[in-house]
Amino acid sequence: MEVSPGGEEVTADLPIALDGLGRTALHQLICTIAYSHDANGRATVRLTGKDGVSASRTCDLDPASRRRP
Repeated sequence: MEVSPGGEEVTADLPIALDGLGRTALHQLICTIAYSHDANGRATVRLTGKDGVSASRTCDLDPASRRRP
């Protein structure tokens, strides 16, 4: 996986296809990457899979509780 931080946005080129991944799997990837670059997980994460499919989202967990608001 290649990750390129860019201010408030983190871009990750993944060695897997995104098409077919479930919502939970995408959310886990996005939150893991967001929290690895920002202690509060507030970075926007743009994923691109080896199949060319892309997704861009933020991790919507509450940093205090680590739960969704």
